[in-house]
Amino acid sequence: MIYTASSAALAALEILANRTNELPDDYIAVSVDIPNDLRIITLSETDLPNNWRANPHPVETRNLGGEWSRDLKSAVLSVPSAVIPWERNYILNPAHSSFDRIRFGEPKAFRWDDRLRRRTP
Repeated sequence: MIYTASSAALAALEILANRTNELPDDYIAVSVDIPNDLRIITLSETDLPNNWRANPHPVETRNLGGEWSRDLKSAVLSVPSAVIPWERNYILNPAHSSFDRIRFGEPKAFRWDDRLRRRTP
């Protein structure tokens, strides 16, 4: 699975929220173009277990994603962000037959602003 976000800003917040160590200097960002007519399965907060925003992520949410990936019902799954629930993350399934219709842009260096880095005493 390829885990993506609706914007570079949301992707950065997701990384910051889930990091366990210092931010490396070698991050890249890649734009993703999903065709308008490509089927996207969209889950809302009500489709998810009550504890879906817990950290670490509950097994129930991992099971939902695993079932979606195995069933091959779509190449894209849209889910709410646990960081900002009204924003969307997109999970891409390379095993789906329509995955090859998704286009990836050129990688761009992503530089973290020093204010976002973990400060050590």
